Amino acid sequence: MEKKIAVKKIQVKYEVLNWLSVVEARYGVKPIIYTYHKFKLEYLNDEIFKPYPYWIAHYYVEKVEYDGEWKFW
Repeated sequence: MEKKIAVKKIQVKYEVLNWLSVVEARYGVKPIIYTYHKFKLEYLNDEIFKPYPYWIAHYYVEKVEYDGEWKFW
């Protein structure tokens, strides 16, 4: 079971990175990753995603939780 979870995490990272690369190549700008905090920690907590800005969704939470750098546009 743990191996399946590890493979799934690697696959998610690969697919997200592939999508980001396609969008960036097409539009010439780094896309914003819109996700929720737990998903970022679980699947996108990797140095390879550090150059991409995040827009963190906070569904059904009492307070905002995010330790990363805040960027405004």
